[in-house]
Amino acid sequence: MNKPKVVIITGPLGSGTSAVAGVVNRLGFPAALWTAPPFAPKWRPEWEDLELLGLLMELAPWGEAPGENERAEFVERFREIVDRRLARLEPPVRNLTGGFPGVAFKSPSLALFMPEILAVVPDAKVIVCIRDPEGLERSFSARHAVLFADNLPAVRATQQLIIDALLGIPDLRVRYERLVADPARTVANIATYLGVNDPPAIAAAAGLIEGG
Repeated sequence: MNKPKVVIITGPLGSGTSAVAGVVNRLGFPAALWTAPPFAPKWRPEWEDLELLGLLMELAPWGEAPGENERAEFVERFREIVDRRLARLEPPVRNLTGGFPGVAFKSPSLALFMPEILAVVPDAKVIVCIRDPEGLERSFSARHAVLFADNLPAVRATQQLIIDALLGIPDLRVRYERLVADPARTVANIATYLGVNDPPAIAAAAGLIEGG
């Protein structure tokens, strides 16, 4: 199986997208990720793509579904980001897997622009993180409801928009509970989906979850 050039990681807030982003990076698909965004110092270290997050927050603020103009602008700006990041891989750079990497993009709000993303990169591999409703609410209440207490109704509205937008997307679904309970098997499934066949790299990616 050929490795994709672009991997999209999305899912509701609190569904494990950061954990899966770490796994995908270890499997050879680097993302422009930083920890502890400076505009949210209360956050514990998290994987966030600040350039992508800024674009998403501009075009789909909390509580608002993107309109036609925002979707058209997303296409143009996301295409530029993808092209620029892929260009950095030329000539290809070998990575942990011994293969040639693509790039990964991770954000819950990417779900709101899935038709546009697939128009820009129709061969992208999409990973959707899911979690049982009680666990999702616990995670949301413990973190996002605290961080965004001043804007909580709008953040909850976006959470529902994300959940609704994920229906019917061709993807690999990664359940958070299975990732934590059986990292080796779940990471192996992710690797197969991404065309990665390198046992040491897969073991190292699973170790991120086992040691987390």
